[in-house]
Amino acid sequence: MLHGAGMPEAMGWRRAVEHHTFLWNRTHIGARTGKTPYEAMSGREPSIVNVGVFGCDAFVHQDRSQRDTTFSAKAEPGVYLGHCIEQNCAIVHMLGTGKTLKVKDVTFKEGSFDHVKADATGHSHDVPVVALDSLQANDTDEDDAQSKSGLDEEDDASEEDDQQYPVQSILASRTYNGRKEYQVKWSRYKHPTWEPADVMQSDAPSDVEKFESRAAQKSTHRPATRSTTMELRSSSSSAASNHAAQGDTGSDAEDDNAASLLAVRSAAASCL
Repeated sequence: MLHGAGMPEAMGWRRAVEHHTFLWNRTHIGARTGKTPYEAMSGREPSIVNVGVFGCDAFVHQDRSQRDTTFSAKAEPGVYLGHCIEQNCAIVHMLGTGKTLKVKDVTFKEGSFDHVKADATGHSHDVPVVALDSLQANDTDEDDAQSKSGLDEEDDASEEDDQQYPVQSILASRTYNGRKEYQVKWSRYKHPTWEPADVMQSDAPSDVEKFESRAAQKSTHRPATRSTTMELRSSSSSAASNHAAQGDTGSDAEDDNAASLLAVRSAAASCL
């Protein structure tokens, strides 16, 4: 793959090994199991429909917030370095900044390796900008035939995973295998999913901030604990006992006063 793309080993050796492993686990069918390693482990049929040719030209879409002016390029050139398993997206070496990014909105120009050659020779800034519309219009008939024949079809769950859904709200948080995760409810998707906290903080920082703010407010307004309730009950019982004791003492004093009054009346009657 390195020789085919004309890529220096220092730039792509590790990425080439990872990409080869990624493809082998999804295309090699075992003689005894009749399944690929990916299907044997996950129970799902693999798909490489969104995987490009290693080292080919890539164009990463730039949304409106990333463009300086209205007439700025809508895509930045890069070199495709494989697929990220954790985030289910492409890994692209950007020619303009020299950084390696994990992006989802990317278009491949398979069979063309001009970007990696320009980067290797130090002429990365001379790469011409190509409109995304022309790239999408020039998709090969072979790719269309493969997508229609079902060779690279994936099940419903895989197709839903490849789509992009906006965040509706964050429902809960947890620590799983030593890593914090958020339970995310997506718009136009019926099932909430658990996503890594670092990914959500990068993709939806405002939603994470709202959730953490609500969690902090709930922690300051927690209901009384069981021990507090028992103390209140104990205090009420003590007060009731004291009140009953005072009531008994008052009744004894009333009886003594009545007896004294009766004695006085008897003495007065004898004098008459």
